[in-house]
Parts: sequence; C-alpha cells; structure tokens
Amino acid sequence: MIKVANPEQANRDGEGILTGLGCWVPGMLDFSHSPYAKSLLKRLTDKGEGKVLNRDEIIEYVDKSDNLWLTKDFQIEAELEFVVMATLAALGEIEITLNSGKFINSTNLNELKDIQKQDFYSFTHIKPPRGLNLAALKTMFMGMLGRDLSNQLKDPSTYTHLVGAANDWAKRTVTLLSKIQGGYIFKGIDIVSTEQASKFRQHFTAFSGFCDKLANYTSESKIKNFAFSVDDLNRILPAKAEVEQLEKQLAELNLLNEEISYLQQCKQFITDNAFKEEVSEAINQLAMVLGKNDEAELEKFKKLLHQLKERYADWYLDLYLKHRISQKDHTQKIALLDSDAKAICDILKDADFLSSGQFMQWLQKINKLQPADSKVNKSLILTAPYQDFNPADFEGAEVLNVKQLKTDLEELLDQWTDTLKDTLDDPMVKKKMNLLDDATQIMLSNFKSGAIDLAKDNALRIRNAIMDLHKGLEKVELSIESMKSTFNKPLTPDEAIEAFKAYIDEIAKGKERDKIRIILK
Repeated sequence: MIKVANPEQANRDGEGILTGLGCWVPGMLDFSHSPYAKSLLKRLTDKGEGKVLNRDEIIEYVDKSDNLWLTKDFQIEAELEFVVMATLAALGEIEITLNSGKFINSTNLNELKDIQKQDFYSFTHIKPPRGLNLAALKTMFMGMLGRDLSNQLKDPSTYTHLVGAANDWAKRTVTLLSKIQGGYIFKGIDIVSTEQASKFRQHFTAFSGFCDKLANYTSESKIKNFAFSVDDLNRILPAKAEVEQLEKQLAELNLLNEEISYLQQCKQFITDNAFKEEVSEAINQLAMVLGKNDEAELEKFKKLLHQLKERYADWYLDLYLKHRISQKDHTQKIALLDSDAKAICDILKDADFLSSGQFMQWLQKINKLQPADSKVNKSLILTAPYQDFNPADFEGAEVLNVKQLKTDLEELLDQWTDTLKDTLDDPMVKKKMNLLDDATQIMLSNFKSGAIDLAKDNALRIRNAIMDLHKGLEKVELSIESMKSTFNKPLTPDEAIEAFKAYIDEIAKGKERDKIRIILK
C-alpha cells in the first residue's frame, strides 16, 4: 500500500507484488498488463453508467476458512485484489468506499497508510470516479489563477500552476491569520476588531484548508475526483479577496510605520527648530488620521510624510556638502598635516611661554574637515536619515576650508616665531644667556636676527633653549572665561583699566611679580 500511495519511494517488496499483479512498469504504476485490473474495470463498466460494483460481486468468503476471501474471477486473495483496486484508485480509474464510509481515490492516497486488514474484505463497493464538473473547475481556476485552464487538463503545466498557487495562498493566508488573531492594533488604533478577527478566522481557515486540498490535485487522474461544487467555491473563494485586501491594508500600515520611524530619526538631527516642529506635528496626526478611517485623509497624510522626507533629505544633503570637502581638498588637507609648518607647531606647542589654545582650536577645525562620500546623495539619505554626519556638530560653526586653515596655520607660526624672538629680549632671559653653551647662544642670536629661520631641524633645540632660559619664571594664564566674569557689565575706559588691574593683582597674589609672565590660554 505504501508503494501505491508513494510510487517514487523505493520499496522492492512493494514493486515485486505490484509487478506480479501486472500493476507496475519500471518507475510507475500501470494496469495495462494486469488481467485482474482489466477484469474489475470490465465488470464495473458492464454494470452501466452511474452504477457501483459491490464487494460481493468482487470477492467471496471461503467456507470453513479462517477469514479467507478470494476473488470470483481469478481466485486470488482479497489482500492482493485490494492492491489492484488501490492501484486503479491511484490512477484515477475508480473510487473505493470502505465500510466506515470513508472513500479512497487519487486525491487522498495517504489514507492507505491507515488501512486495516479487515478493510481488504469489508469494503462496500467500488465506483467510477466522479465525472468532471467543468463548471466547478472553471470557477476554481478563474478564482485561483485568474484564467480558465479547465480545457487544458492534459497539460502537466496546468497542475504546476495550480499547486504553486494553492501552496502560495495557503501560506499567505495562514501567515495573515497569525497576525490578526484576536484583532490587530496599530499605534493604539484598532485596525481589525475582535469581532472582525473572528469572522476572518472562519473565512481564512476554510480558504487555507481548501488550498491545502487543492495542492493534492497534481494530475488529470486526480482532478477527476475534484470534490467541490460551484456553490462550495462561491462560498470559499471570496476569502481570497479578503486576504488580498487585508494584506494590502497591513502593507500600507507597515509602509506608514516606516515613514513615521524615518521622520522620528530625522528629529534627532534637525537643527532648524521650525522644521523640527513641523515634523513633530505631522507624526502626532497619525492617530487622528487612522481614527477617521478615511482613504482620502490617509492618502493626504501619506503625501505630507513623503514631502517632509524629501525636505529633510534636501536639507541634510545641503549641510553635508557644505561641511564636507572634496577628495582634492582632502589631499591638500593631508599635505597640510604633513607640512613643515604643522611639524614645527607640534614641537612649539609644548613651550610653557606660548599660548597653545589657538593651535588646539586649529587642530579641532582641521579634524572636522572630512571628505564627502561620493555615495551619499539624496536617494541614499531617503533610505537612512544619518550618513555619518550630524548637523548638530556644525550648528553655528563657520564653514571651513583647507586654504583658510593653511593661512591660519602660517599666521600662527609667524605669531609664535615673533613671540620666541620677543622672549629673548626679556631682561630675566638675557641675564641667563651666558649660562648656555656657545653654539646655543650663536643659534639663538642668529634666530633673533633672522640669519636663520625656524625649521623642523632646529625648532626643538630653539624651544628647549628658551625654556631653559625661562626656568625660574612663573607662567600665569588668562582665560576667556575669567575675562568674561571680570568684564561682565558696561565699563568706562578708566573703569575697565581698573577692573583689569584688579584682576591681574588677584591672579598675581602671593607670587614674585618680577618672575611672573602672563599669557592668554
């Protein structure tokens, strides 16, 4: 029986029995060489159209035997005759009705696995398969495939299309049903009520079950036993449209959710308060729009969200390009960072008599200059609102460029060079000059006179020499913050001078004034 139900499954014993009964040719079931099958079909045909062949016309009990039943024509055992009947059922030639009321035909061969020994001789009858209900088949094909294939039943591709569609719709329906069990709530709004969910469950369960059965009709012989009437189909198939409609509705909500999530992310990066408020107001309209259940209102809302996304992408891209540099400028930036001027400043910044604050600010500015990614465009921003650039980091910042930063660095180096030379005129420094070795004194003298320039190969020696001369002097730094607190109200020039003098006196308190050197941070 297993071989009949599943001919593709390897089963030597099953093949042997079927071959002996003339019901097997290599690779498939076939009754053309079986006298037993031909005899059964002839007697069924002889009974006339619409008639059945009863068990007692096929097999008979052997008196005084231990439940032995033999066929009336060839005297083979009932078990073997049942194998012949099962083969004919599998090939769509007959339908077997069991004593339990169950029937076996080409569409439910899996039932053969549950056959009991008594079924071999207790079945009630066999009958021809149901005639093709072309009206029902046409309704089914049109409903499932959108085209009528009822006149192409001999074409194997008909069943490929049918089974594919049946499996697809069964999967879609079950998936959808799992989403709406007990109702469906989106952003606090009832999209599918509990009552609606109950109705959908009834319709979808029936439809998915129908699709599961439909997937068994894999050949012409099986579709001869199509078990559904036009009335059945008219009751079941409308659920397909319900599935489509609900799928579309949930897909739109999912898209809406994506739009809302996108705009919520945008709010983190928008620095324009008016624009940010517009986005917030639009997001807050969601519950009201869904609550109206008005298609026109929903479309209007979707259009608004789309427009806000477009505006954000334009705004973000404009700022991105404004504060990013080209690959050419990036090359110039790298060259500037590798320049002698930058290397000299790196050495001098550690001198305690120089104000390093400007250089630190310069470093921050140049490090902010990042090359624009060629992949970043409006389309990419519309897929993800953040592209490794946060506009908040540049809020109120000047638009920087490599050319200006190069000029700033050169000016800073000139300023520091002048400060170094001025430092050599400090009376305290001059007093200590003779403590240096002759070579160092000559180097500093040539540097001060301009005979030699500050360079990478002498900057460290010049810095260290002047720092040695500065030992014993005490650096006092002025900060912008402390200056602000000193000049925190309008002052006349004289008042300002007095306030500044008081501030200097305060920070110099407890120190030797001759050894104090004041510098701005």
